[in-house]
Amino acid sequence: MALLPFGGGLQKAQANTLYAPNNAYAYNCTESSLYWWRIAYEKLRNGLQDAKIMAIGDSISFGVNSGSNTSEYYSNGWPVQLAKMFSIQQPNYVPSQLTLSIPNLPSNSDDRWSYTAPFTNNVGGPWGVVNQCHAVSSSGWSGSSGTVTFNPSQAANLPITCDSFDIYTVDNTAGGNGTFSCSVNGGTAQTFTLTGNNGLAIHNVTCPSASTSNSVVIQATDNTKTSVIVAIEPRLSTKFQLRIGNPSSPGAPASQWFSTVTTIGNTSGLVIVQTFSPSLAIILLGTNDGNALVTPATFQADMQAGITFIKTALPQCSILLLSSVPTNTAATQALLIQYQPVYQALALANNCAYIDIFNGRFAGTYDTNWINGFHPYGWGYGDMANTIYNVLTNA
Repeated sequence: MALLPFGGGLQKAQANTLYAPNNAYAYNCTESSLYWWRIAYEKLRNGLQDAKIMAIGDSISFGVNSGSNTSEYYSNGWPVQLAKMFSIQQPNYVPSQLTLSIPNLPSNSDDRWSYTAPFTNNVGGPWGVVNQCHAVSSSGWSGSSGTVTFNPSQAANLPITCDSFDIYTVDNTAGGNGTFSCSVNGGTAQTFTLTGNNGLAIHNVTCPSASTSNSVVIQATDNTKTSVIVAIEPRLSTKFQLRIGNPSSPGAPASQWFSTVTTIGNTSGLVIVQTFSPSLAIILLGTNDGNALVTPATFQADMQAGITFIKTALPQCSILLLSSVPTNTAATQALLIQYQPVYQALALANNCAYIDIFNGRFAGTYDTNWINGFHPYGWGYGDMANTIYNVLTNA
């Protein structure tokens, strides 16, 4: 695959066909822009360490509309299909799993997560300073019966083998240092206390053995404090893998993802990115900005804030920008067209790799064979994953 730098106008790079015919515009996908990804990728191929990718996005990265079962929207999205491509194409060198996940969607469209009162999910909306996407048990409720259950085996077409779970919690809770317990497969509970250190913490709970059927149940144990669970990652300690985390939040524009970019003490989505510490961040945002009629200048400023945070907080992390897909909503589509030079400008200014999804497969027009409203069908997501795979393996 020819990976082209900017210059001389838009140039098309023909990708190999894996899952679907694919004409992609790939720009600045060089050894320099993808340097840290390439280092991690080669270390994984040589059996030295895990490599980590994080998807930063909205419902398109979450995978809405990708599966036939509405409670498994995520199950055929591009992050899932990218993990499958690495595992199928390089099973001995780059075994891959979709790992980190966040509580999502009040319509319960992610059946890996389930809740019992007083825990609720998606409190307030997508990522942002005030609106955070998390499971929360508020202080003041009586009893300790509320639970959060994460069962990655619920996704029948996405088996996840793990021997432990990393529980991401917010430790700057207003109600004080809450406590919660974790039990795996109904076994003995392990109790954790939030430290109140104004940041995120990772609490690890081990499984009896490596299995695709492990699940974890979290229960608040102090009815006077607040426990906030922002993410869970199933882990496998016995094998180096490509771990693809996907905290993408449906409905999130760039401003909510990147609105608080100071320290790990805030609870914006970027805090999870920093804590996960990927070697590659793949950013796909724009549709919800267009829906909100955000000007190209404001969209560029919001995106730049996020890119600056990642480059400062994670200097050994490469960044790959993706443009969004066309839509049949006229006002949003008009702005998405205006956003296209913004992506290019951001890639040039920050030495980021860039794949123009909008003008590549979708040729800048809404195609009912590939897109339903704002979201691709499963084969559209597969085509996006194919394009990303070719870029990442040929840089």
